Amino acid sequence: MGEPAILSDSPLAKLFCGFGPSSTIQEDYKISNFTYTHIGTGTFIKDNCWLNICSYENNVSPKIVIGDGCQIGSRFTFSIANKGIIEKNVIIAPNVYISDCSHNYESIGIPIMHQGITSTTNEILIGENSWIGVNASIVGDVHIGRGCVIAANSFVTKNVPDYSIVAGSPAIIIKMYDTITQKWIRTRSDIEIKKVLADRKNNPLISICIPTYNRAIQLEKCLNSIYSQIGNDSLFEVFVTNNNSTDNSEDIINKFLNLYDNLTYNKNKTNIGPDKNIALTIEKSKGIYFILHGDDDYFKENTIYPLMDVINKNTASSLLFINVLSNKNDVVIYNGIDEFLQATSIAASFISSIIIKREAFNKIEEPFKYVDTSFNQIYLQYNILLDNPTFTLINRSIFNYEGTNPSGYNFGKVFIKNYLDILYYFIPYGLNQNLISRDKLQILQTTLLPWYRRIIENKIDIDTENYDDYFIEYYKDEPYFNDTLKLFNDIKDAAKVL
Repeated sequence: MGEPAILSDSPLAKLFCGFGPSSTIQEDYKISNFTYTHIGTGTFIKDNCWLNICSYENNVSPKIVIGDGCQIGSRFTFSIANKGIIEKNVIIAPNVYISDCSHNYESIGIPIMHQGITSTTNEILIGENSWIGVNASIVGDVHIGRGCVIAANSFVTKNVPDYSIVAGSPAIIIKMYDTITQKWIRTRSDIEIKKVLADRKNNPLISICIPTYNRAIQLEKCLNSIYSQIGNDSLFEVFVTNNNSTDNSEDIINKFLNLYDNLTYNKNKTNIGPDKNIALTIEKSKGIYFILHGDDDYFKENTIYPLMDVINKNTASSLLFINVLSNKNDVVIYNGIDEFLQATSIAASFISSIIIKREAFNKIEEPFKYVDTSFNQIYLQYNILLDNPTFTLINRSIFNYEGTNPSGYNFGKVFIKNYLDILYYFIPYGLNQNLISRDKLQILQTTLLPWYRRIIENKIDIDTENYDDYFIEYYKDEPYFNDTLKLFNDIKDAAKVL
């Protein structure tokens, strides 16, 4: 009988540098030094593994790191002199050998076993979400990218870019994910490999577009929520445009620029206003899709890649909308501007919900017709649907929110005049007037009344000048007009007493 299995609550688990909850190393293992080994959460390593520290020349600790959620097959060998990292959610088949070094052999008069190892400074890394096939070997100073497949019986001695499939001995790249076609394509030469990599750089699959102004604290949280999930993933661009902030936003951005190659930064020489800054992120970013994203909205853990999966599976939609008010966790296909109005209402103004295919955006003749209304993004979405009526509704609550109070705009002008003017614009294009009437009542109940009360009672810095005039102009023909106008006046009168 060999060694018994190690569970996260076993006494032996305490000897490791780290041993996460719900992890298991099955029986008959060999581990040369527990204190130099870190096992993540929810990782399962099958029987007869060998986790070997073959040199202590560099006092790196831990030398072996196996991340969260990994599934590793029987008879796995991980032999490390300096540093070996397996990132989270990696699948490793049986009989796989991974080492950051090999044996020296050049001195022909000395037994190879006495000649030492080739390096004590190499680092071997297996990228997140990768799959290593049965009997594969990976040896040397090698970085395997994210989402890679190492075919069975392959021998890998060179770096492998993200989202690549390699095979052979020595292994060569045979397939790569191409952002232009959104498919895995054959690569038959170095020229074709370089083209795929260049296309990813110039046309990443997704640009996360973040306009920002004087929210350094929130921006740092926002970027942390993104980069804790995607790292340097070459399928993404994070595009930040700084609207000439006077706080330390630029220091925060520079910190991330030093860490990540997929961050693009723009700083405006003057403050061009929030709407024009949003427009700039769209115009200057490069993604096949762009996601507009507020600087005080934070992605919850493990939400960005599932979102990317939805985008890849719904290429027929030029517009995708994240319904953050729903926890159904389903994805529904709809058709046309009437269904979009019913599905989103004024929530269509929430920029972090909006995902647009750039090809469709480029077809719009006046994409910024309603810039400086605070709601140009609503106009964009309806315009997208005129050309391609299919849209995807993603019912998922994927953000945490700072709860920053908005300011610097006129409440009645934005939420009554500007919103309804955009809806009225699309009536000649087929938007149903009865649906607009229903939506007017809905936003009155869900947005105008509760927010007006909150602004007045809490003296929030939002302009309510001429609110009655806007309400009268746009609601005077509605059957509930008189009663509602009186209610608004009662709210004002009550606040005066307080």
